[in-house]
Amino acid sequence: MQSSTMESSPWLSALEATRYLRLPSVRALYQAVRRGWVPAHKFGPRQLRFHRLELDRVLGAPAGDIAAR
Repeated sequence: MQSSTMESSPWLSALEATRYLRLPSVRALYQAVRRGWVPAHKFGPRQLRFHRLELDRVLGAPAGDIAAR
């Protein structure tokens, strides 16, 4: 995906959100979603999307980096 597209849309795919949060894998992202640490939105029956502002709040949480949880 082009970086200009990523910068213009507030919605990120699972892969983009994984990179944005600096998680080791998409699987780790899905696990964080299941645990309620990362908010996700369903777009259609199988697509999850992640809002950049909500991910910024996750990164700014007092608990620190979610990868360390």
